[in-house]
Amino acid sequence: MKNDELILKASPLPSKTWNFLKINDTDIPVPKKIKSENECSVKCLPENIKLLRTDANEALKIFKGEKISGALGENVEKWLSDQNLKCMFFTVEASKSGRDLENSDAEKRGGKANGLTGLNAAGADPARPGGKDILPAHITIELKAEEKHASLFVIHAKKGTNSRFIFECRQNTNFSNTGEGFLAVFVLCCLEENSALEISKIQFLGQKTAYLSDIGALEKRDSKLTLIRGNFGAEKSWLGSKTSLKGDGAEIESKLAYMTDDSQTLDINDIGIHYGKRTVSGFNSQGVMLGKSYKNYKGTIDFIKGCSSSSGEEKEDVLLLSDDIINKSTPVILCDEEDVTGNHGATLGKIDENLLFYMGSRGLDGQSAKRLIANGKLYNIINRIPSKEIIEKTVSHIDTTF
Repeated sequence: MKNDELILKASPLPSKTWNFLKINDTDIPVPKKIKSENECSVKCLPENIKLLRTDANEALKIFKGEKISGALGENVEKWLSDQNLKCMFFTVEASKSGRDLENSDAEKRGGKANGLTGLNAAGADPARPGGKDILPAHITIELKAEEKHASLFVIHAKKGTNSRFIFECRQNTNFSNTGEGFLAVFVLCCLEENSALEISKIQFLGQKTAYLSDIGALEKRDSKLTLIRGNFGAEKSWLGSKTSLKGDGAEIESKLAYMTDDSQTLDINDIGIHYGKRTVSGFNSQGVMLGKSYKNYKGTIDFIKGCSSSSGEEKEDVLLLSDDIINKSTPVILCDEEDVTGNHGATLGKIDENLLFYMGSRGLDGQSAKRLIANGKLYNIINRIPSKEIIEKTVSHIDTTF
């Protein structure tokens, strides 16, 4: 441990298992002190979303005393609180001009369809309910060489609103891959009745960077949260999400795409807690692992007594392209209610040699075939991101990995 670092026990598994498996929690090295200002910019902000830079405690009053936290745990929360950060507080109001905003943005970008992904030029998917009308707020967090930053965002989706956010974490163009950077990005959100919120959170950071990402959400009656995450950079990454489905009929849909290579490490902890009746959770992770990388996935669906007629499903599908990787997958269902439906599972596999032979007979070399298969596995999730620019950047990253 360095003199300017702390080691935090974090990312705890809600239900402890055998210690020798080394999955109950993880050690996260964090700097004792980080810069207090947010290194981020708002590229696009729809007129129905209001932004206020304020004290975190003031913003958290929207939760009305309820404890809302992410999945990385209390030690990380305390460390973040000790940094005395200002936060960016977004309030989503009802919108009457979403379609005009969407069309205007499409015209600025050329108005052409993206034939590869089926998205329009503004990144919206016409096949998705409301997708054509909702222009996303786009926030970029840029890390400079060897700098250490943390950002806190709070989102209040008011009753009956429909909104989309993109959080893009990237390295500065002058970033040196030999420099050790650190970036932590936390998002807390409150979804009022009948609201819909979509959050896309993507990172393309340098090879020597450490990355913390956590999302905490409180959902009220008939609200829906959609999470779309992509993890493609950083030497070490810790991802977490924790959603409390408090209201009847609340829903969480989580999609995660990741790729690890060389000596990258990735720790994932997703938690969905069902309180209300007829609540729904769905967690789907798609990954590709290469080199000597390490990944630990923990997914927990918790059915609290009283959440009758609820359902939850978690699934992880990992493509292993190396004999030297270390993969751990721990899907868990906790149940204290009889009238529920829960499914979980993890699928691990390599590319079938017969498939590679067939693709080779069609003129594709081994690396090209693997690249094509990896792209196909991750596209289904990446294409959900409402940004043509980010989709193309992701495709380019995958292509250059092989």
